[in-house]
Amino acid sequence: MLGVALTLIFALWRYGKEEQWTAEESDNVALSRTTLLRDNQLILHPDLGGSTITPISGLGIFFDKSGNSATTPAIFLHSIQKFGAAPEVSLFFHLRPLSVPTVAPSERYAVVRCHSYGNGPGKQPIPNCFRLIVRHGYTDEVITPDRGILAVIFLVFL
Repeated sequence: MLGVALTLIFALWRYGKEEQWTAEESDNVALSRTTLLRDNQLILHPDLGGSTITPISGLGIFFDKSGNSATTPAIFLHSIQKFGAAPEVSLFFHLRPLSVPTVAPSERYAVVRCHSYGNGPGKQPIPNCFRLIVRHGYTDEVITPDRGILAVIFLVFL
C-alpha cells in the first residue's frame, strides 16, 4: 500500500511539473513580438492590443526565471498589458544556469540593449531598456555577500 501511495504521489507530482513547464514555455515570447517602436514611442504589438505604453518615472527590474535572454520576462509583458505603462528605465535580469562546473568571472556577466521592430527595416534599440545576464555553473556559488554590490555597480554602469 505504501508503494502504491508513493507511486501515485510521484506520478501526480511529475504530471503537475510537466504542466507547469508547458505553461511557462507558452509565456516565453520575444520582445520583438510583444512591442513595436513607432516615432520613438513604445507600443504593444497589434496582436496584444496595439495600445501605447506610457512611460512612468523610475527603474523597473524584471526577473526572468527561465534565464532565456531571447525572451521577454513574463512579468514585464503582463505588467504592460494590464497597466499600459512601463518604467522609464527597464532592466531585465536573467539568471542563467549552465551545464559546466564553473564560469570564468570575465564571462559571468553581460549587459546588452533590448531591441524591437520599428517602422523601418530591422531592429531598433528600445530607449532605456537593458538586459543583465548572469551566467553560473553548477558548482558556482550564486548567492554571495557581494551580489547586491555587483548589482549596484551594473546599475551605475548603465
